[in-house]
Amino acid sequence: MEIKLNQDSEIVVYDTAEESVEEFYSKGHIFDVDYVGMSTSVGGVKFPQFQNGDGSVFILSTDAFEVIETCDNYEVDLEEH
Repeated sequence: MEIKLNQDSEIVVYDTAEESVEEFYSKGHIFDVDYVGMSTSVGGVKFPQFQNGDGSVFILSTDAFEVIETCDNYEVDLEEH
């Protein structure tokens, strides 16, 4: 799956549940990622969760990116939420 950022973003990337790093990415940055599922945050808000090729994961709000190349699981989960 490929996604492109719609805005400059500070993204928290988790290597493990206990280890994370905050990274800055500019608007237009393209990620080639695997879609993991919808992650629930405080207040029950759902965010897509993605996995990088190195196994690290991050979440984004749906308005922070656009889908360039989708996958079936993402489309189904998006329809359900």
